[in-house]
Amino acid sequence: MVTKTIQILGLILLLGFLCSASCEKPERKCTRHYLFEEAISIYPAKDTFQLGDTFFIDVSTPTYMHDLAENTHIELKDHGIITYIHMFQILPQDSNRHFYPGHPGYEGAMDPNANGKFDYSNEKGKWNVIGKFGVAMEYDTINSNFVHKTAIIVKDTGLFYFHIFDALYFYVYTESRRPNLTDTECTQYWDKMKLTVNDGNTNIYLLEDRGMTFRVGPATNGETDLHNCKHGSWSFVVVPKSTP
Repeated sequence: MVTKTIQILGLILLLGFLCSASCEKPERKCTRHYLFEEAISIYPAKDTFQLGDTFFIDVSTPTYMHDLAENTHIELKDHGIITYIHMFQILPQDSNRHFYPGHPGYEGAMDPNANGKFDYSNEKGKWNVIGKFGVAMEYDTINSNFVHKTAIIVKDTGLFYFHIFDALYFYVYTESRRPNLTDTECTQYWDKMKLTVNDGNTNIYLLEDRGMTFRVGPATNGETDLHNCKHGSWSFVVVPKSTP
């Protein structure tokens, strides 16, 4: 009887071992999203400039950046930031058109040929003109900050709109490189960075006065895109130089 009991116990232990070896627990699946914000200064913050006037685009963002998604701070010094600007000159016939935050210029809203309307003098970082309407802003790292400064001299009249957006999202996913910012088993995602020009006071109402409206197109991150369209933008008027 004792022998039989031992055999039964042995069989139970063997079955338990086989089950633990073959019945693995399902892999834990989770995601971790990061959302950062970059503050940009454009000054003097005027609605109207005269031909020949100069204004500056200035950035000083800590490399120890605030993650808005988790309300934590993460060091980004090894991940590089590049900011793009699309420069557009608004024409009279562009009234009553729509802006799509993800794709400015759709529906014939703007004339995307404004790069030649300005001269540029780069002081910190790099200012790389791309084609007729694009600029890539790169940064120097100074005193634990990403810094950039470029002077822009206006040389044509009209109404202008700068759409400013980040390249982090594009870089991470186009290059198939997932961010690895924290020690976690979760899949990490880098959302589109929120950009804010002059604390959100960006003269965007000049376009709204012209009859431009802003809406989010399909398949876009509505909240972030709309934020970048309105708060991460700059519009201004250039008039002829006044005579004494």
